[in-house]
Amino acid sequence: MAVEPDDYRPRKRRGFQKQSLPLIIIVVLLVGGVLFAGFKLGSALLNYHRDRSAYNALADEALSGLAEPNATLRPDETPDPNATVEVQSEAPFAVNWEYLRSVNSDVVGWLYCEGTQINYPVVQTSDNEYYLHRDFTSKQPNTSGTLFVDPNATLGVIYSNYIIYGHNMKDGSMFASVEDYVAQSYYDQHPSMYFLTPDQDYRIDLIAGRIVESTLDNYPSYFSDADYSNYLNNITSHSFFGTRANVTTGCQLITLSTCDYSSGYSDPRFLLQGMLVPIQ
Repeated sequence: MAVEPDDYRPRKRRGFQKQSLPLIIIVVLLVGGVLFAGFKLGSALLNYHRDRSAYNALADEALSGLAEPNATLRPDETPDPNATVEVQSEAPFAVNWEYLRSVNSDVVGWLYCEGTQINYPVVQTSDNEYYLHRDFTSKQPNTSGTLFVDPNATLGVIYSNYIIYGHNMKDGSMFASVEDYVAQSYYDQHPSMYFLTPDQDYRIDLIAGRIVESTLDNYPSYFSDADYSNYLNNITSHSFFGTRANVTTGCQLITLSTCDYSSGYSDPRFLLQGMLVPIQ
């Protein structure tokens, strides 16, 4: 009986297309999703690095007398809760306002907190939208935006609230460290900031840190004498940290506002508030 030679042609696997095609599509979609997520993450990291580099270069040009403009704790360092930080009565550096104005004429001040990434110029315009996603130097769209003052705020008016807005960036820049004031130990290490302006330098003695809804009643602009006193008592009694600053109606209030990601709020904001104390 003759033996039939094996068929040299590859045998068609029954059901291959019907059973394997959906799996191939799923794998392709998963790989595509991973690649797209990696691209988005890489783009975000690149933007963060670009924005930080631009602000560092600006600080190098505009500030003098500050050795490490963006000095910060190493990731493995934690503040000593028993340590005390001396509050300075003079400006930590000088600002070249002529240079800053040549870069951006909307500049009104420079905000600085030692040992953190808060070391930025502050602008003010007629609205709260323009600098939300525009950089300081070129005014071009970007992720980090620029710190900006509420258009209704006026510096030097005692019974008023000087509000500065900034993004809570995931790389720790801009106002991300504001949320760290949920801890008493963090406040103990950073009880004050500095707001320098062309006409007057201020020390910010921090008095309260709170999470609130983003509603107009949580952003008062002006106070009567009695209302101001009641407001200061209210915010300090609901603060995450206890302040050692002198809470007085004789100084203007300043509020740093940023987004918060706490549960239990529909549109939460973290408000860090302090007294603007004029210094030499």
